[in-house]
Amino acid sequence: MPGKISWRGQERRHITVGPTAAYHFNNPQDAWDSIKDSAAENPYIISLEPGIYEREAIAVGFPAWWFKGKTDISVVGSRQAVVRKIAGASGGTIAIGAVDEIAERIRLSGFTVVNPLTGAGGAQGAAPEGAIYIGEEEEYPDTLPYNDIELENMHIIGSHDALQMFGTDTTGPNIPPRIFLRNNFIESHHDAVTIKGNMQVQSCSNQIFVKTNESLGNYLPSTSGWKSTGFHFNCARGTSGGNDRGAAYFRSAGDQIVVVGNGSNNFGGDQSQCCGIYVYNGSGIYSVTFNGCSIKVIGIADSDIDNGLNGIAFFQGKSLSGDFVFSNGSIDVHQQHAGSSAPAEANGVKLQQSLGDDQVVRIVDTYIRVRNDKSASPLAYSMNSIDQAENIIEHKGIVAIAADGTNTAGGGLITNIAEVA
Repeated sequence: MPGKISWRGQERRHITVGPTAAYHFNNPQDAWDSIKDSAAENPYIISLEPGIYEREAIAVGFPAWWFKGKTDISVVGSRQAVVRKIAGASGGTIAIGAVDEIAERIRLSGFTVVNPLTGAGGAQGAAPEGAIYIGEEEEYPDTLPYNDIELENMHIIGSHDALQMFGTDTTGPNIPPRIFLRNNFIESHHDAVTIKGNMQVQSCSNQIFVKTNESLGNYLPSTSGWKSTGFHFNCARGTSGGNDRGAAYFRSAGDQIVVVGNGSNNFGGDQSQCCGIYVYNGSGIYSVTFNGCSIKVIGIADSDIDNGLNGIAFFQGKSLSGDFVFSNGSIDVHQQHAGSSAPAEANGVKLQQSLGDDQVVRIVDTYIRVRNDKSASPLAYSMNSIDQAENIIEHKGIVAIAADGTNTAGGGLITNIAEVA
């Protein structure tokens, strides 16, 4: 039986993972599977020694490492402890929780997680592969697949989607599961953090970095991404349909988001998808708040594509309802597109197509700077097909810098948005 150590003020059973026989196990999965009696009154800690822990996905569509069916376990290590999926069947690196094997009160702390592939065989445009999956992707169940999951001080690197979180069906009977993200460094060629389904997320002091067509550190090769976003709220997917899903409660404080488009084919045809925060398709964004956060989006593409940039974008909102608030922060968008024919738009905040009847968007006490080295006009706000009789779009205390005060997509710039006291 493993011994005990004190960690975070609590005595825990201690399992070690390292490269030699001096440790209990040589890989994290065997250490996890060995635990049979973890509980709130009997917590465990798995310590990863520095080294590279590699294995293939269990099967197509499954992760390489699956942490499920247990409670009260912390997996900890340093950045030099690297958990990595290697070539083989497509799938994520680490998955947490499953509908039939719930994971509760699980903490990952300090180590590095890498998924170097974009899809089966590494082919661009194949199914997204995350470094870390929380919950089930196949459908949005009404049963709780996990609860109280914490990621802190992690280095998370995904070639397509770095961190994907899947919640429950909003019509289900359960309280939405809770996720805590603290002081993580999250890198991706594609979406960095994707939120799908009904959950409660608290995100604090994370650094989000997305860059296409250039290698990320020593881990990922150069890869084009067909869209690049920092936080992506996507309510459209799932076998049960897409119009009743969303993030019930999302709070971000002090997160820093940097998105860089570098090279050809980095953004594809949909200009609204290249941004710091992206709300796309479906419903259920009940309460989302970003406070004290910064967004920087830079386009340095070298070909004539629609390399559109947005600090915050709403696209195909359909029946979205609830509050979206961005306050006490900054948005800096700089379009440096080198091509000659594409419109290459740049917007601080873009509201594209229809929002739901009860959608409230508030941008408060935020510095917005938009620059465009192309002919297209930079806009602090861009509103297209938005009916303000049905939605509340407010701004307060905004400092906006843009070369052109005309919104060619649908009305005036600040004048079309309610100034609130």
